[in-house]
Amino acid sequence: MRRNNSLAGTALYFLNFMMVGSALSAESASGSSPSKGNFFRVTAEVVYKGKPTTISYVAGCSLKSSRQIDGDRSVDGAAIVPMLWGERMPDGGAVVLQTPQVCGGQTTANGKVPPTFMPLIVHFENADEPWFGRAYMSDDAYDQPKSVMKFLSARIDDATGDDWDRWRKTDSPRNTVRYELTELTKDWFTRKEWKPGTRWMPMRCFYASILRVPSSVQGTLGGFWPRNRPLFWTSEGAYGAVMSAAGNQYAPSDSDALFEGRRFWDYSNGNVFGRARRNGNPPGWSKMYSRPIFPVRTDFDINRLDANGNFGPELDPDGRLTRRDVLHRHDERGFAYCQSYDSPKGLPSTLKREGEYRYNGVAITKAKDAMMSTTFGFVRDEYLITFGSFQLHTMGGAL
Repeated sequence: MRRNNSLAGTALYFLNFMMVGSALSAESASGSSPSKGNFFRVTAEVVYKGKPTTISYVAGCSLKSSRQIDGDRSVDGAAIVPMLWGERMPDGGAVVLQTPQVCGGQTTANGKVPPTFMPLIVHFENADEPWFGRAYMSDDAYDQPKSVMKFLSARIDDATGDDWDRWRKTDSPRNTVRYELTELTKDWFTRKEWKPGTRWMPMRCFYASILRVPSSVQGTLGGFWPRNRPLFWTSEGAYGAVMSAAGNQYAPSDSDALFEGRRFWDYSNGNVFGRARRNGNPPGWSKMYSRPIFPVRTDFDINRLDANGNFGPELDPDGRLTRRDVLHRHDERGFAYCQSYDSPKGLPSTLKREGEYRYNGVAITKAKDAMMSTTFGFVRDEYLITFGSFQLHTMGGAL
């Protein structure tokens, strides 16, 4: 019954979004009163390649615009605008923020946005050709030698319809995230078709969370670990043994195994609506701890396709493409890789789909009880790896 209610709620959301968007777009574009909705200003202070940099913009939720500002009314009825904001840096790169969903009046001033707030930021080396992005998912990313930024602080402040109208008219054109660079269109329910030579800014980022298996649990994995003792492997039985040791999510017990000092269920797995993860336990928004995060790369990136729609032999020297490869290295901790993995219409029907799951380049070994799809794996009997991904664009959002 709960599942049916969830499906009904999702259907109702889409129906409401379509009806609101249609109704608002049919209204007159004339008028002088401020736009209506919930508005806020996002401000982030970073040091980009040694230079202090302030990123600040106005966002709105559930918009109803009475002013024709940008030549069309594509933002009317949108859930959040802009869902992504990109700033061009002096070196030609781009820093892109995923707008946090704070549509209920949460601000730094009223205490509903904690002082530890850190937005999700993605760096692209080329603002005009943003075909690959590196997402900073936690404090760890900023501490790495390959980081181009240091995070200082961020805040959310109240804004008005007039603020948003003014920003939309004067500053919005500076947004480096543009529809023509993505597979997205102003009609949320329509996606562009792939054509030879197509390159798109990725709208999905990939990572893996990695936790050390408690020593008390390692002994239970031996019966599931394939006899040749591969480095990287997966087994439903082994995962079940770990979950059994983790205990009941909603009924903590002293007998629950501790994963790096905490219950398994005390960890969060990744990004949540524009908010990166802070180390430790941030007050206010989340009572969850951050799992150690590492990036995952994939060969299945449409930006790697040649003019004939093939990935090319240089990507699969062992005859197998890589579907997911966990880069479990200290200098990659805290990052996610953003690549154009989705399968738009127009891709060649002969395109290879098979690929390996890997750990630092080593292909996974599936035990006899392993599922067809891989969402987790083990490194020997020492680490549990869980694959994850998130979208950069927001359902019902606009640019």
